[in-house]
Amino acid sequence: MPILDNKTYRKQLRAWIGDPALTFDLLYSASRDGCTGQAFHEKYNNQGPTVSIGQNSAGYVIGGSTSIAWSSCRNYVNDDRAFLFQLIPNMVKFARNGNGNDVYDNGTYGPTFGGDLNYNQTTFDTVDSYGYGLDVEEVCSVSEPCGNNLLFFSNSYNKSGGYFNTNGCSYIGTNYDANGFNTQTFTGNSDSYLDIEVYAVKQGHLEDELYEKDKPWRKTEINDWSNKTRDKLFDELVSFSTPSQAKVPAARLLLVGSVGAGKSSFFNTVRSVWKGKVHSQVATGTAPHSLTTKFRVYEIRGGHQTPAFRLCDTMGLEEDQGLDVGDMAYLLDGHVPDHFQFNPAVRITRKSPGFVKDPGLAEVIHCVALVIDGSTYKVIPPKVKDKLLGIQTLARDRDIPVHVVLTKVDKVCEDVAEDPSVVFHSRVIEKKVKEISDTFGIQSNHIHPVKNYESETSIDPRVDILTLNALRQMTGSAEDYIEDQLDHMEETDTQMSKMNIKR
Repeated sequence: MPILDNKTYRKQLRAWIGDPALTFDLLYSASRDGCTGQAFHEKYNNQGPTVSIGQNSAGYVIGGSTSIAWSSCRNYVNDDRAFLFQLIPNMVKFARNGNGNDVYDNGTYGPTFGGDLNYNQTTFDTVDSYGYGLDVEEVCSVSEPCGNNLLFFSNSYNKSGGYFNTNGCSYIGTNYDANGFNTQTFTGNSDSYLDIEVYAVKQGHLEDELYEKDKPWRKTEINDWSNKTRDKLFDELVSFSTPSQAKVPAARLLLVGSVGAGKSSFFNTVRSVWKGKVHSQVATGTAPHSLTTKFRVYEIRGGHQTPAFRLCDTMGLEEDQGLDVGDMAYLLDGHVPDHFQFNPAVRITRKSPGFVKDPGLAEVIHCVALVIDGSTYKVIPPKVKDKLLGIQTLARDRDIPVHVVLTKVDKVCEDVAEDPSVVFHSRVIEKKVKEISDTFGIQSNHIHPVKNYESETSIDPRVDILTLNALRQMTGSAEDYIEDQLDHMEETDTQMSKMNIKR
């Protein structure tokens, strides 16, 4: 979970910066984006004020704040609003002392503050000891002392033992007031980081205004979040059926998303709803590549109440691997059979094993659901975003409805994490929905906030209700699509009959 998901930390940083209505948007994470200066500057240059935070192996949480936008100018920058801070084990602000050189902005460095805190500054053939502040950078091959600073290094910036063993240095007191602290009490003598995160600091709402109990931003038919409501929604989906004349046993809902977006977790959550207990059928996790390697058409089973829809799972989308958009047309058109083994190095063709040459309406996809992680969607790699947009275009070219399953809303809003039933009252979630609607051009009522079962061991009616509500909207769209296809086929048959042409 991002460090600033903690409401206490956000409140303290707002107080230190001097604005109670600030928001903190995570744009860079070393764990997710790579622990290199290049990755940091690609994400964060020209983004305005920022807060950078590291959590190290000693359990300390330290960081720095600057009102200056990073720009890779390769020079010192004075910032009279910059400061360093510690959140764990103590909440302490370290103000600038007026010596200047408050921030060092270099495209090959991570965020760097004065001469006090340095997460990582390295090169492949030498290690220059500038003693700068907050720096998340590349790879170090040699170790040299950095004056009175600390320097930790590694031969790569992949995690080792769960931490980035950076070449960071820290020496509190050079450009920022020490407040009686030294390296030991400031960092716990550790520059090995569990993660390093950088947040954009923006004007927002007061924290107390982020949740409005009597003013939902979306009107729904959910009157309460009890088991009674859960059962009502469940019964609606159990009784769902496709038009009898279509001869489609079940509507097919295709889940598509980037690696780690929560696609397989959503399926497991749906399965848990039907089982009445937390259930995990599909492998999930945080592996760098997709854990799903086959196209699967899952029937949702739970006692004798199998609904008339299927969830179709695919490989996760990646920048240079994973599912290719060119293959998606075959998936949408029903040419790819259940259990088809994907091969990222080989495109799907008519000669692929099991290729369905003449699929009917029952085999095609009836609704596409883009599964998007609400906590990280702003930093979706450009190539992955292009794939999502490409899939959306393919679906729309076929008149297939497109929805969004917005996952991990509990990581977006702390109020929702504490009580999922406030999701439609949270301004934070409302903002996320609007931003995704604008980014992908999808109407907001087709964007469904959900919370997947992850650490829970028992079901929660509030989680179930969000899941069932999303499914109800998607199956409704799938039904509309099937009816439209029937109308189209009837029109085609009529025209062919008039021309004495047999289908």
